[in-house]
Amino acid sequence: MARWRKQSALMRVWMAVLLSCGLLLYDGLLATTAEAAPSEGRIALVVGNAAYRHLPGLPNAYNDAVDVSNQLRQLSFDVVALLDANHSQMTQGINRLMDKVAHAADGEREVVVLFYYAGHGMQVEGSNYLLPTDFKINKEPIDQQAINLAKLNIQIKLLADVIRFSIIILDACRDNPLNIKGGEGWAKVQNPLLPRRRNDNKATGTLYLFGTAPGAVAEDGQGRNGLFTTHLLAQMAEPDLSLIELYKNVAANVSQASMGKQVPFQGGAFSGEFCFAEENGCGRSQHIPWWLMALVGLSASCLLALSWQYVRYRRRTRWVEGIDIRKMLADDRDALKQLIATSKFAKGQVRGYLKDLHSQRLLRLLDDGDTVLIGRNAAQVDIVIDRPQVSGCHLQMGWDSEKGKMWLQDQGSTNGTWFGPKQRVSADKRVYIESGRVFYLADQGSPLVFIAHIE
Repeated sequence: MARWRKQSALMRVWMAVLLSCGLLLYDGLLATTAEAAPSEGRIALVVGNAAYRHLPGLPNAYNDAVDVSNQLRQLSFDVVALLDANHSQMTQGINRLMDKVAHAADGEREVVVLFYYAGHGMQVEGSNYLLPTDFKINKEPIDQQAINLAKLNIQIKLLADVIRFSIIILDACRDNPLNIKGGEGWAKVQNPLLPRRRNDNKATGTLYLFGTAPGAVAEDGQGRNGLFTTHLLAQMAEPDLSLIELYKNVAANVSQASMGKQVPFQGGAFSGEFCFAEENGCGRSQHIPWWLMALVGLSASCLLALSWQYVRYRRRTRWVEGIDIRKMLADDRDALKQLIATSKFAKGQVRGYLKDLHSQRLLRLLDDGDTVLIGRNAAQVDIVIDRPQVSGCHLQMGWDSEKGKMWLQDQGSTNGTWFGPKQRVSADKRVYIESGRVFYLADQGSPLVFIAHIE
């Protein structure tokens, strides 16, 4: 009984391990065959201002916007792209973005909004401004010539019921064309969309990614793209890479490439996870590690081995409550005669015999005054059952002349004496048994039966 309990428990453990690993492996294999489509609407406004009329040109900004637009379209974003946009065009572009968001609301879909800007940008009196290509120094107040980022944030907040998450990426702040003291770098972000409580782990709120830290100036870059956007594009298509991990990778690469002169910065208020490209699920690796596959193979091998051992074990023995006494006597007639002939008992004294149903061996004749000890330790017992599950001195048996019945008494064995799988014999207490009653030492591997009245 104890043996089967241990074996069954071990099989359950291995089965649980195999099932868990199998689910992970199956999930990983599924993820390699198909990319998960985003559940939310994705809308982006991308602006690249390079050909300024009254300010130094920024050739990389045009390429940045083109490449980011193409990348976002591949990542299921509906993109509004503006290249070399003046003030009127930038204002109209923001309105188009908000119209698309409102249209998505009619379809009852949550929306992720992304705004990307490459071009001249600056802060004036604590506000961040994006400069259109027709911006002219000292012509009119800056509020009438440039796009105040805080106003964009307000428009996003007005659609907070629809916009679940907003991403603002600014690869600007390359210089301070107005030469205003304190005008270099970005000011603290104002009016961000705040995160809200959800039952899932999807991102909410606003995340700002700046090409450089507040108060610093970004490099325009020597290749096709600006330094920040070069590394941003390299990370956006990485499967299951969370936005925070993307930022960390971009920041580290930009800082290394600029020898610490330019360090990207992130801000805002958000919670949850967002990935541009999802396969297995945001934040999860798309690769199946070698150790997981090895564990699955090992678990499968062990489970098969244990299963085969169990099948053999069940074939060999099974729980038996009682037997046909007449048939048993007929089967044992010849062996019984030989046992009686070689015993010290006279035929009339024999009250029955003990038989091992597993080996089909007759163990002992029992008479009126005979008591026997059964166990594994040959030095202590009369009948040896050589199995590790059986205690050294496991059980005592004897014949009660007054009652005319055989009794047995467990000797405090570790794994117990049993009548079937659920009835355990109490230790240190005599239990009377009828002829033909099967009992077990420890488990199914040691089934014994007493047969009475054979003379």
